[in-house]
Amino acid sequence: MCESAVTAMHSEIRKYRICETGGMLIGYRRDEQMVITHITGPGPNARHRLFSFTRDTEFCNQELERLYFQSSGVLTYLGEWHTHPLGELYPSAQDSREMRAIATTPSYQTTCPILLLAKIDKRSDGPVAQCFRYVVNRKISVPEMFICSDVDIN
Repeated sequence: MCESAVTAMHSEIRKYRICETGGMLIGYRRDEQMVITHITGPGPNARHRLFSFTRDTEFCNQELERLYFQSSGVLTYLGEWHTHPLGELYPSAQDSREMRAIATTPSYQTTCPILLLAKIDKRSDGPVAQCFRYVVNRKISVPEMFICSDVDIN
């Protein structure tokens, strides 16, 4: 995950410390690795609740389209991110249903989306995250996530 994406996510998490928030993960695939270069925020028409979040789909799709064309098709949709501010960093049943639906919906153009869950750690007051990869009917915890320097895709 590139530093600028991490910074943007931390900013969004702090805006909505108590309610859930999130957006899309955007980047590129390199062999079996996925490199997250950008995240979208929730968008101005998103709905934030204590235990649920609905992103502003129109806003997020416009951001994805802008980055796709700006990068000449290099950057693409990789998955979703959202917070579990009061819960565990583990996908809920609803999270898993939605990710499986994404994996089987052709318009998302991915059969293995990733879900990144994040929150503010109460002890350190810093963000913590866990990432999961969905492969059609399976969920796989991603054991390691690396922060990399920003990548020039032009």
